[in-house]
Amino acid sequence: LAELSAPLAELWTHCTGCGACTAQCKHGNPVADAVYGLRALAVEADLAPAELLKWSEQSVPSSPCDELPNRGRALVLPGTLDANHVDEWLTILGALGVDDLFSLGDMPTAGGRLLAGGRRDAFETYQRAAGENLSGAECIICLDPDDYAVLNSHWRTSLGEDVRIRHALEVVGDRVDALTPVHDGDLVLVDSCRLARDPALAAMARVVVRAMTRGSLVETLLHAGEAGCCGAGGGYGALHPPLAAKVARESVEGTGDCDIVALGTCAGHLANSVPGRSVHRLSGLVSRSLKEERTKNE
Repeated sequence: LAELSAPLAELWTHCTGCGACTAQCKHGNPVADAVYGLRALAVEADLAPAELLKWSEQSVPSSPCDELPNRGRALVLPGTLDANHVDEWLTILGALGVDDLFSLGDMPTAGGRLLAGGRRDAFETYQRAAGENLSGAECIICLDPDDYAVLNSHWRTSLGEDVRIRHALEVVGDRVDALTPVHDGDLVLVDSCRLARDPALAAMARVVVRAMTRGSLVETLLHAGEAGCCGAGGGYGALHPPLAAKVARESVEGTGDCDIVALGTCAGHLANSVPGRSVHRLSGLVSRSLKEERTKNE
């Protein structure tokens, strides 16, 4: 390993944690985890860029999840999504009959920013404290794709096999018959790199999108298990905005001028980075679709 230095620590921030390198590695080595480990070495040596530490310490915004009980069967993690986005998902879950939801004020996320920011000790402390409050939970429903990925990669052993880890997309996929088309024209689906490594979830995203458009689903150059990143992940969007915006534009190259649909923070990043294209949050389309279906049946 080269001698630790500030320029080397800065180089390690040029990773979105998308997992594409791991997906391409013939040995299945968790390359992104290794990069995060190198970031941790930089943090311990006090060489990590201040911007990375600031990003990893950003507090999670308040959300409608704060109004949920603190005990129940299904824990909802709002992640770093904004309040409107969280409200859409909670409305969707309610419309689909998912009840007995609860939220923990001291566990709004799975701690992904701490990991990506190289703050391993802080993540382990957070994990121990939050894990003590999870007794009785039968299921964890993630609204943010990053939480889904981190729970599966870093929490599975401590949670045990009895606790189901789901993304809200899976709940919608279970009830795709409740959806009705609400979008005219084709839609480009930009995969969430955090979910795309799961073939079943990648396929489910396509089933859900096709159910909501009267046009066709247009694939990007990198799609499903090959998905890259829109540029927002792993702190990259916060530390290198121009480069992250370039990655976003490249992610939809060759898809014409039709509208884009994406999950989580990807949708917001794409909307800010790809001028002249309409970008929809998947949760927004699902919410509209369920509302129109209810109206038709009244």
